Amino acid sequence: MKGRDRGTNPRLCHPARSTYREAMTSIGGAEMVDWKLAVATATRLVRPGPDVSREEARDVVAELRRYAKSSEEHVRSFTRMSPPGGPADDTPVLVVDRAGWIRANVAGFRAVLGPLLEKMQDRRGNLPGGAVLGAVGGKVTGVELGMLLSFLASRVLGQYETFAPANPRAARCRRGRRPAAAGGPEHRPR
Repeated sequence: MKGRDRGTNPRLCHPARSTYREAMTSIGGAEMVDWKLAVATATRLVRPGPDVSREEARDVVAELRRYAKSSEEHVRSFTRMSPPGGPADDTPVLVVDRAGWIRANVAGFRAVLGPLLEKMQDRRGNLPGGAVLGAVGGKVTGVELGMLLSFLASRVLGQYETFAPANPRAARCRRGRRPAAAGGPEHRPR
C-alpha cells in the first residue's frame, strides 16, 4: 500500500514465515508432494504485487470483472458454445491476489495429480527406506512446485481451471472457475 516503508520486506514479517519453517521441518506423511510446503515456498518467494492504494485495488478488481464478463460474449460468439443453463449458469470469476492464485493452483494440481500419485505410491509399496525416501522426496517436489508457482504468479493475469476442486458452498463452481489475478502482470489491460 502507498506510504509503507519500501525498505522493509513485508514477507519477512508475515505469518508465511512461520508456516514455511513449520513446513520445512515437519516430517509429514509419505505423500509424493508436500502440498503445504509448495504453498509456503511459493508465497514466501513470490514477488510482491504492485504498490497500490485500497481504492486503486478496488478499481482494478472491478475492471477485471468487467473485462471477464465482456469476454464471455466474445468467446460464445466465436466458439458457438454456451453453458447448459444459459448465461446464468456460467462459471464465476474469482479475482485473487498472488497468494490466492498460488493456493488455487496448488489445490488444482492436487486434484488433478492425486489419483496418479496414489497409483505411484501403491507401486512403490513397502520398499526398504521407502518412508525416508517418501518424506524427503515429498519435500523436494513441494519446494520445486512452490518455486515454479512463485515464478508464474507474477506473470499470470487469468486462467480457466478445468479441474478446480469442488466448492461445497457454490454448486455451480464444480465444473471449474476462472481466477483473474489482480496482482498479475503490472500492466493491466486498457
